[in-house]
Amino acid sequence: AVIPEQYAHAWVFSERLAAVVSSEKVGFIDRQGKTVIDFQFPYLKDNAKSVAFVFRNGYSSMYDMSGKCGVIDKKGKWVLGPSYDCIHTPQYGKRIFDVGKLSGVLDDSLQILLPAEYKYIQLLEHYMINKMEVRYRLVMMEKY
Repeated sequence: AVIPEQYAHAWVFSERLAAVVSSEKVGFIDRQGKTVIDFQFPYLKDNAKSVAFVFRNGYSSMYDMSGKCGVIDKKGKWVLGPSYDCIHTPQYGKRIFDVGKLSGVLDDSLQILLPAEYKYIQLLEHYMINKMEVRYRLVMMEKY
């Protein structure tokens, strides 16, 4: 299906839904163009982190009116309240989140795996690299 040109911005389809912007609000449509999640979330054009509003394992990062980031489900309900500066698209089942200038990691059930104490985090398939002050460390993770 071809969806008519009517949105100010659009993201790729993920898990059968695509985020789109209409009247400065983000909502989600299906492949037929039908609105599945109402246009209720603010579109923050100055989002320096460029969060991709895509679903992974039934969840997508989203912002509220105050500019804080949380996670919604496929019904548009908050499953992780908007209290973070940014929650990045998952890699290897984990999500890096930012609070101020520090980062932490959420696991695939959205529980804090590492608190926001790190200046740098990189997720890799079987381990992560993180930095608190000057030195880096490797953290082995179970294979998933």
